[in-house]
Amino acid sequence: MSEHTHKVLIVDDMIDNRTMLEFLLEDSYEVKSVDSGSECLAIVPDYEPDIIVTDVRMPEMDGYELCEKLKSDENSERIPVIFVSAETGVDEQLKGFQAGGDAYLTKPVDEETLLAKIADRLLVVKEYKDLERDAKVAMSTAFEAMTNQSELGVIVRYMDSCIHSASYNDLAVALLETTKEFGLICSLQLRDGGSVYNIGNGCEEGSMEANILTHGAKRGKFVESGKRLIINTPAISILVKNMPFEDPANYGRLKDHLSMLLNVSDNRVKSIGLETRVKEERQSGLRDAVEQAKEALEVMTAASSSNGEHTKALLNTMRSDIESTLFGLDLSEDQEVSILGQIDKIIEELDSIHHKSDEIDEGFFQINQRFSKLLEND
Repeated sequence: MSEHTHKVLIVDDMIDNRTMLEFLLEDSYEVKSVDSGSECLAIVPDYEPDIIVTDVRMPEMDGYELCEKLKSDENSERIPVIFVSAETGVDEQLKGFQAGGDAYLTKPVDEETLLAKIADRLLVVKEYKDLERDAKVAMSTAFEAMTNQSELGVIVRYMDSCIHSASYNDLAVALLETTKEFGLICSLQLRDGGSVYNIGNGCEEGSMEANILTHGAKRGKFVESGKRLIINTPAISILVKNMPFEDPANYGRLKDHLSMLLNVSDNRVKSIGLETRVKEERQSGLRDAVEQAKEALEVMTAASSSNGEHTKALLNTMRSDIESTLFGLDLSEDQEVSILGQIDKIIEELDSIHHKSDEIDEGFFQINQRFSKLLEND
């Protein structure tokens, strides 16, 4: 299948499992399979696979031991290893991480998940190679001359970005961009109360890296395993996948820089959480105030309208009663007309006042409508 640019090597002692995996992958990749860890180690130098998918439980050499041997050889240490196992516990995934594995899938394997994970790991390898290539070019010209002061300049720039980060995502992007300037590939986990945010390529919710960060957060400030390093603070954890453990001086300096970055980031995570809660409380208070004002206006509008109608009815009744009474007082026609004219004038003035009350009611209604829109748009 020469049209495929990437090669996958499957390792499993069960022929049915190998056949099933070959069937799932052969349309997308060049696939080869072997039945043991020893055969895998023998074929890797010539076949040069881009990724290895291995079972965990195998006789003689299990998947963890195979992975450790691959990662200990400079010719195969960069090949991603995906474990496939019936074991689902976090401890098993942690063993895979400690062995150097890149992902952990449980049986029965879902085709879509497997293809997505392989594509994701191959993308990480490409980014790693691109970063390594760029880093070699940069290091040959600049890194030798770079002083600790210039590296602190990178940290100072991040501190400025950190202070102005308005959200967890802004903070995470700034931190990951800064770690890239040091040539590091990282994933992050931010924690705010009961909420957890996993950020970084391959660190989606439920992934192996996300589980490792969650588990590693309980194991102290630093968790070190070869090129991999986890640094923890109460609100944030970072997983570094390519620490230069072969260069102790560089390793120690970067470790100090990362620790400083995380301490600053930890405080900002807490500040963003507090700012968010204060904003939500203010918005909630505003909503309550607007709702109460809206309800009060509705009561006032109803009362005003009811009082106006009631007053008008009373005036009309009063005029009828007075007119009936006048007929029994033996008044002259001019006197009756004069008295009724005065009463009609008063009724007319009161009716004018009632119309002004209608205008007030309309004003109340318009204010009420604006309050309603405020509540809808909140």
